[in-house]
Amino acid sequence: MIKTARLDIVPMTISLASRRYVDWLNDPEVTRFSSQRHRVHSLDSVQAFISSFAGTPNRFWALIVVANGVHVGTATHYVDVANRSADIGIMIGDRDLWGKGYGREAWVALMRYGFETLELERITGGCASGNIGMRRIFEAANMTAVPLGSSNSIVTDYDDTVVRYFAIKDRWLNPTVT
Repeated sequence: MIKTARLDIVPMTISLASRRYVDWLNDPEVTRFSSQRHRVHSLDSVQAFISSFAGTPNRFWALIVVANGVHVGTATHYVDVANRSADIGIMIGDRDLWGKGYGREAWVALMRYGFETLELERITGGCASGNIGMRRIFEAANMTAVPLGSSNSIVTDYDDTVVRYFAIKDRWLNPTVT
């Protein structure tokens, strides 16, 4: 478990795969910038996704508000063991909590866990350029933007460039290191 001031970040389990969670995945506003918008989700598809993490180095997390025990989002670490790196993804499904700092709080905790516990050297993340909330999280987490037009940029079906960010362990944990 990863703890922050307001969140418990716990492994996502089938018992947390509620109808509410499936509804988030099928909500066009929640998934507006996610590839999840291209699928219709069900309890069965969610349970299959959760099961797909078994036996892999990847992590699928549930974000639980400490104050009330409510599941409000999910996150992933897709780990590249050979390169000691991971790509993190996050979704705050509870729209009532958007803009209240839960995404940033979880993101920074997931980065710290990746660097300190998983002993990663590099963490990456990406989003559609129009996803201003996610870009603010990357910037608040002291990640470095990969310039647009690089090999990491692609165009999605709604013609929005994907922007990538990264952080290197030594520079992130010790900001004075160059």
